[in-house]
Amino acid sequence: MNRIFPWRTVWNQHPRLLTLAGVLILLNVATYLVNDLVITGNLNRLTKAHVEKQLRLRTLSEGSQTGKESPLVRAQQDLARFRQALPQRRMFPEFMEEIFSLAQSVGLEIETVSYNPEPLEEFALLRYVLTFSVAGEYGQIKRLIHALEQSPRMIGIEQISLVGDQPFQDLVKLQLRLSTYFDAGVDK
Repeated sequence: MNRIFPWRTVWNQHPRLLTLAGVLILLNVATYLVNDLVITGNLNRLTKAHVEKQLRLRTLSEGSQTGKESPLVRAQQDLARFRQALPQRRMFPEFMEEIFSLAQSVGLEIETVSYNPEPLEEFALLRYVLTFSVAGEYGQIKRLIHALEQSPRMIGIEQISLVGDQPFQDLVKLQLRLSTYFDAGVDK
């Protein structure tokens, strides 16, 4: 057998070459195992996640087979209705009239209002922050806040401060900070 392939002779003459070949064979087997077990497993997991996301996106954009609108279509329609409901920035004086009118309707009088417009350019909106004070009976104050909350306009009550100077009296002073939004785009 030694005549067919003389292992001992080759080993004696080239031990480094055979060691290098053995190391290369072991590295090749290790690379194959890493590729097969780790990389292919991760690839399969990522492919499955990608397919699931595609199916979810397709379901959102096409809607279900039951004839209902998809959530994406509903969200787009809600956004369009929201945009249509926003008053133009030229309507700010009418908004201020409404605030004064609401206060008068419950028997209160607003003397001064400070406001600060804040452009929200990324959304093409103009946000107004208004601050004012009124004084009156607690019931009037409560009705004013209710009227502001029930207004068809989008009014956010950001801060409320109530101060009662006289004990055993129903008179209180209300300081309000409100915010509202207007369409900052070109007037329609």
